[in-house]
Amino acid sequence: MNHKLYTRQIYWVPIISLLMFMLSSCEVDEYDLKDMSTDSLMIETALDAPIGSVDLTLKDIFRNKGALGNIVTLDSVYELSKIISEKDIPLPLEAISGTDISSSDTVKGVDFANYFGKGEVLDSLEDVKLKMNVVSDFPFDVDFELIFLRDDTVGFDYNVNLPFVEIKEIKSLKRSFSVKSALVDKHTHKVLEANYSDLKFEFSSKDSELLQKVNHIKINYHLAMPDDGMMYLDEDYRLKVSLSAYIKARLLLND
Repeated sequence: MNHKLYTRQIYWVPIISLLMFMLSSCEVDEYDLKDMSTDSLMIETALDAPIGSVDLTLKDIFRNKGALGNIVTLDSVYELSKIISEKDIPLPLEAISGTDISSSDTVKGVDFANYFGKGEVLDSLEDVKLKMNVVSDFPFDVDFELIFLRDDTVGFDYNVNLPFVEIKEIKSLKRSFSVKSALVDKHTHKVLEANYSDLKFEFSSKDSELLQKVNHIKINYHLAMPDDGMMYLDEDYRLKVSLSAYIKARLLLND
């Protein structure tokens, strides 16, 4: 009989201990944050910064001295390299297969280094993307190339006290992509609705070091008619390209 009573007392010991712990845990502790050190404190931050934009019409392409290719109609062929003045621009017109246009534009004064922050603060780049928004009224697909350029000092002209600068391509950063044509009426061959495209290009941590050297971004574009059909080309058809940089990084804060 005494043995059973002793066993029951042993079972009550952990239950009483648990109740005491639960009661004590209801107390609210106050923490003093004044003495916390910021040594090696890591925070994450993200930046979505505009870089630049290009906004051009078909008329702009026709009068661009660097534009190449031909515009083919039912009765004529126009060489873009020979179109010199405004009066030579044959727009509007209806183009047929064989029409092929190449041209380019450049976003100048790009400063990725400024976006990446100061060297003593930036600990590591987590994510680097180039974001593009393209709005196209063009009635055919557009093939793009993004060419990343940097200014390299190759000498010094003491006569004018200015450095000799060459613009060089950073070939490993080059990106290519295509954008679909605008919506076209099958009967009139005219554009009904622009095409909207959002694109993202990821860059490695190694690429990010090269991006900090970029000063300009050249945008090459190529427009080609499909093998069959006809397209109405108006001088006010537009192509808008907007560039921005998305950079996610870890920052090191020191006392």
